[in-house]
Amino acid sequence: LAVQHLSWERQLDDINLALGRGEILGLGGLDGQGQKELLLALFGVLKDVAGTIELNGQPVAITTPQKAKSDAFGLALVPEDRKTEGLILAMGIGKNISLAALQQFGKGLGVDVDAERLRIEQMLRRLQIKIGAVDDPVSSLSGGNQQKVVLAKWLMTEPKILMLNDPTRGIDVGTKQELYQLFRELADAGTSILLYSTDYD
Repeated sequence: LAVQHLSWERQLDDINLALGRGEILGLGGLDGQGQKELLLALFGVLKDVAGTIELNGQPVAITTPQKAKSDAFGLALVPEDRKTEGLILAMGIGKNISLAALQQFGKGLGVDVDAERLRIEQMLRRLQIKIGAVDDPVSSLSGGNQQKVVLAKWLMTEPKILMLNDPTRGIDVGTKQELYQLFRELADAGTSILLYSTDYD
């Protein structure tokens, strides 16, 4: 990913960055200085963004989140607020996990439920998400496990570039360490990660 002269209203002014394959690139600065807007701009949420975005050396126009997460671009965004932006709290844990990747399970006019359930179970094991039953509402989970569900949802899309907006905010120390280890493993496997965190350590 390469960004050149990216600007948007007053929040973003001439942003330049380069993110290589398997790299973790951290965004610094005080909270509320445009980090969230940068991630939203790259994910196609904001309109009238100026500047150039390149993927694999080619300029691209990422105009919607649907386009951003498509196989052609392979971006994923874990948002800042899991309860209002990352999850549908009344929906089951499994359905939240598969939500961003439902097109993978298309079968005629419906969904291949067996394939979907298999991938959900793989994600539950991979991220060590502690649940009662897969159909329990995601609101029944602890904050750390809810955050893991948000991550699982986006990892289900097999992103090439994973953007993380303060992913360890409001979770316990043990879960933070699990997530940092996961990010390292993802990068070692070739995923590029753009990370903003208020956890400066």
